[in-house]
Amino acid sequence: MMQSNILDWRKKDKIHRESNNKKVIILAIFITFILNSIVIIMFNSSLNDKIKLNKYISGEVKKLQIEVSDIEEDRKKISELKNNLKVLDDIKQERKKITQFIDDLSHLTPEQTYIKKMKYDGNYIEIYGLTSNMSLISNFLNNINGTMHFYDTRIIKTDIIKKHGYNDIVLFKIKSKKI
Repeated sequence: MMQSNILDWRKKDKIHRESNNKKVIILAIFITFILNSIVIIMFNSSLNDKIKLNKYISGEVKKLQIEVSDIEEDRKKISELKNNLKVLDDIKQERKKITQFIDDLSHLTPEQTYIKKMKYDGNYIEIYGLTSNMSLISNFLNNINGTMHFYDTRIIKTDIIKKHGYNDIVLFKIKSKKI
């Protein structure tokens, strides 16, 4: 009987070990399943966070592209405005020159000589006027040639329209190159 007890004890021990091994294997499989589930959940969570971050970054990039486009348009507008300011400054400078020129011309005009009209084409200036005698036209011509505004000044036309002895009325046209 002793043998049978030893055998029973060994069988029971073997059965008990097999049962414990099955429990350990089941527990290991369960723990593996739990760990895999946790890893998958963390991975999905991380993936979702990355997807959200990617969408956010894409939205911000689109906003920046719009802002860059707006900045480029603003730069074009600034360039156009600078060009317009340059044109206005050039006009202002030309106006100052014209004002100075007209002021100088008024000082060069002898008494009893009147300017009726002026034409300027960029290179030449034509002055139409009237005076009381021919010698005043000659004085006016000499005065104009003596300035820094004109050169090669010539009398183009003169007409005596009214003769009153010493006080005639003379129409004249002078043409000069503008410096």
